Amino acid sequence: MLINSYKFQRVMRSYYVLAVLVFSGGLLSTIAWAGCGQMTAQCLIVVDEQQRTESCEITVCANVNEYSADWQLENGGTVSERIDKDSKVIKLDGQGGISLPYTILKDNLTCYAIHDASRVYCAKDLSL
Repeated sequence: MLINSYKFQRVMRSYYVLAVLVFSGGLLSTIAWAGCGQMTAQCLIVVDEQQRTESCEITVCANVNEYSADWQLENGGTVSERIDKDSKVIKLDGQGGISLPYTILKDNLTCYAIHDASRVYCAKDLSL
C-alpha cells in the first residue's frame, strides 16, 4: 500500500507542475500580446464649421483586454478613448464624445466629436 501511495503522490505532483506550467504560459502569452505605438500626424480640427490643421501626437496602446488612444494636439486639445470588455469612453478636451462611423468618412480617416458635433478632431492613416 505504501508504494501505491507514493506513486499516487508523484503522479499528482506531476499534474500539479503541469497545471502550473500551463497556467503560467497562459499568463505570459497574455502579457506578450500587448504594445503601444506613437506617431506625429496632421490633425484636422473643425470647430463651429471652421476648419484648420495642426500637428498632433497620437499614442495607441492595446492588449487582449483593452484599448486606449490618446491624442495631444498642438493647441492643447486632447482626445482620449478607452475600451475594455465592459465599456467604451471617449472624451474630447475632457468632455464626453463619440467616434464618427467610418462609413460616413473619407478613406483612412478617424474622427471624434463632442456630442453636439460643434467640435470634431480627425487624423488620417492611423495604422500604428
